[in-house]
Amino acid sequence: MHRRAKSVGGSKGLPSAAPGAPDYAGEGSKRSAGGGAVRVVVPVIGLLVLAYIGYIKGAPLLSRSPVDLTFVGAGVVAVVLASSAHRLHTLPGLMPLIAMYVALVAGAVPSGVSTTYSSGKTLQILLLVPLCMLGGRIILSTEEGRQAWLRGVVILGLIVAVFALLFPDDTAAVSGRLSIEGGNTIGAGRGVGAAVTVLAVWGLWGRKRRAVAICVAASLVAVLLLIGSRGPILAAVVAIGVAVLVSRQQGKPIRLFIALVGFGVAAWVMTRESDVLSARLFTLEDRSSEARRVIWAESLRVAGDNPLGVGWGQLFAFMRPGRMLDSGVAQYPHNLILEVTVEAGWIPAIVLVVVIGYALFRQQQATVGTTETAMLALLVFALVTVMVSGDVPSNRGLWVALGAAMASPALIRERQAHR
Repeated sequence: MHRRAKSVGGSKGLPSAAPGAPDYAGEGSKRSAGGGAVRVVVPVIGLLVLAYIGYIKGAPLLSRSPVDLTFVGAGVVAVVLASSAHRLHTLPGLMPLIAMYVALVAGAVPSGVSTTYSSGKTLQILLLVPLCMLGGRIILSTEEGRQAWLRGVVILGLIVAVFALLFPDDTAAVSGRLSIEGGNTIGAGRGVGAAVTVLAVWGLWGRKRRAVAICVAASLVAVLLLIGSRGPILAAVVAIGVAVLVSRQQGKPIRLFIALVGFGVAAWVMTRESDVLSARLFTLEDRSSEARRVIWAESLRVAGDNPLGVGWGQLFAFMRPGRMLDSGVAQYPHNLILEVTVEAGWIPAIVLVVVIGYALFRQQQATVGTTETAMLALLVFALVTVMVSGDVPSNRGLWVALGAAMASPALIRERQAHR
């Protein structure tokens, strides 16, 4: 005989929410206790704004905002976390996030010359990064919240694509690429690439509207290739491939074949008439690639000489003449692990690698359905992109994904309890 399943509130280690309150600690119930669509959607929108609004907030329609939209999203997430503060100590999966935050604080110890970049970077790491990690862990701890998050990522990608077409950046256009006025190709590529990743998973495994997902994904792939940022393109390909290979759903070989052929055909069609795109996508002998090789080598040298780190935003003070990028004091390696190693120290970098590996393991264990497969793909997408671009505070999508991965095993336990 099967043992009678316990209710959500009575499951071991799963605290029940107060009556009428959003059950952010309820770990995967189909509908949050006492909550409706608004109680799920508003926190998710706040988290989306916190993590991704930077991709489009420089566009004409948003640049006139009297307040920084990133901090608006941060405020929403902070309120949600404050309402759940009394339950935080009971939640599984928090210790790795706390360890990660403590490790990042190590780089906040003042050293060298304070600049606007170093002080701003330190402040964002201390305030925004923990909001992203805890927001991912709490707000995305229900299946309803995770599904809303995936839909939000797709909607954001569509908005980025529309903005890139309506408000193209003149500088990018000169080089034959597409971007948003007030933004950059990396941010635009990340927004569109994340949406492509989710849509591809829906198209490969979804039970509803698969044709719609595939058609929209194909359209966004075209925009992604026009943007021409190699990191997000590579990240989308790797993320979809990993999702196919590790998913527990059936049809892996044929789905992998379909995904790879789809990207290959799209790339061939888009680049055969454009020498600029072809050179950008299929060669690595350009200025940006060379600049990354130089700063990676210089960062490794500085990290070797400073095992305790040089402090957040202080890399410029330790670089040799002629090795700096043309961004003034805002020097960073465009590789998250290397950045943490050189600025926070070797031990924080080890903690980062361990937490990332643990998050991948936990999220992979949850890939029993389309939603969790898409969450895994988004985590992999974020990991690939942070290895080639961005700095610690600007890679907020990864911190959200790490937090969300810590919630996934609780979702599995909840589903098993209700079978």
